[in-house]
Amino acid sequence: MRPVDAAQPEFAATLAVNFPKGEQRFRAGLPEWEALPLSGLIREMGHFPSRLELTRTVFRSDHASNRLVLQGTLSADEARLLAKIRLALEQPDAAQLRPAWAIGL
Repeated sequence: MRPVDAAQPEFAATLAVNFPKGEQRFRAGLPEWEALPLSGLIREMGHFPSRLELTRTVFRSDHASNRLVLQGTLSADEARLLAKIRLALEQPDAAQLRPAWAIGL
């Protein structure tokens, strides 16, 4: 059992790393780090609801750092959340992604 599953938290959220002032300082400490493309970030977001066994956890990825806004309760809304992730991967224009210029605002 994963620690998150054992804890059954009331609330869980995801954030995406971004660099509003540039990546130079970050890369100085971790030069081998490579940013995921948008599709990779979205695919990674799908791991959270699909791999955990949560029963009443409020889940959000609506922070300004996230391009794909997700809101629901796990596991009750898992199918809907995963469908929205699939849509974002297959048809990004139809998924109402937050525009890149709006990240962090």
